[in-house]
Amino acid sequence: MPTLDIHERYHWALQLMDIQPGDRVLEIGCGAGIAAGLVAGKLQTGSLTAIDRSAPMVQKASARNRAFVEAGRAVFLAVPIEKVPDPDTPYDKAFAFNVSLFWGKPSRALRALAALLKPDGHLYVFHQPPSEDKTRPIAEATRRLLEAQGYAVQETRYQPMKPAMVSCVLARPGT
Repeated sequence: MPTLDIHERYHWALQLMDIQPGDRVLEIGCGAGIAAGLVAGKLQTGSLTAIDRSAPMVQKASARNRAFVEAGRAVFLAVPIEKVPDPDTPYDKAFAFNVSLFWGKPSRALRALAALLKPDGHLYVFHQPPSEDKTRPIAEATRRLLEAQGYAVQETRYQPMKPAMVSCVLARPGT
């Protein structure tokens, strides 16, 4: 996939998440840190914690975003969601892009995530599958999974892009 398409989907994601300068944000599955850099660039008094199970990817993301790490606006951890340290202040927003962590042992991962978010926090689950015909079924499966784990799904959005449409399921942790 061309880099331009990757940046386009992340810019759309940033618009939807409406990152504010003081937000505390958790990225699940940061990969090489492209989205992390865009998010951290919007923060002033807030912070980003970006996690990935792959230590080499976390190293790449940290190196790519060294200035944000040194400024104290970003931290990168090679941990699964269940091992994220409890923050002093819960997260305002969490997001994942093309992350399959919700499919393996979703109840444990989603319970851990709910505990990290503020009660009125937002979870954004983005997907861009390789083919257009999979976008809506993946979004619907994500919605059902979140609801089954007690999340309140607020909406699902779709954005036409290349090579395939991108979806975002927006939810809040259950009460």
